[in-house]
Amino acid sequence: MIPVVVPEDSASSEHGTDEEELKAEEEQLAEEIESLNLTSAKALAYLLVAKLGSLDKAFKWFDTVNKGSIPRVSWDSGEHLLHLGMEKLTGLKAQDIFSMMANDPRDVSLPVLSGSSSSKL
Repeated sequence: MIPVVVPEDSASSEHGTDEEELKAEEEQLAEEIESLNLTSAKALAYLLVAKLGSLDKAFKWFDTVNKGSIPRVSWDSGEHLLHLGMEKLTGLKAQDIFSMMANDPRDVSLPVLSGSSSSKL
C-alpha cells in the first residue's frame, strides 16, 4: 500500500492548520477541475492522480488486500483518509461512483479503474 499522510489527532495543537491546508487543497483542486471542464469520471481521475500520482498507484493504494480488486470498505475508508471531497469535486457521491465502477457491488476490478473498455465510468 502506498503511504498517505493522515492529519494528526484532533488533540494536536496543529489541528487547525491541518484543516486549513486540507480546505486550501480542496479549493485548489476544485478550481483546477473547473478550469479544465472536468466532470464525473474525468474529475475523479484527475482527483486520484493529484492525490496519489497516477491511476495505477491509486488502484494499488485502494487494493489493500493485493487481490486486484477494491473492497467497498477500502473505497469508503480511502475516500475518508484522502479527504477526497468526491461529491463536491466530481458531482457524484462516493457510493454512486463505486457502484458505477463495480461489476459486483462489493468489489472493483483492476480493468475498471485502469480504463479498459469494460469500464462503466
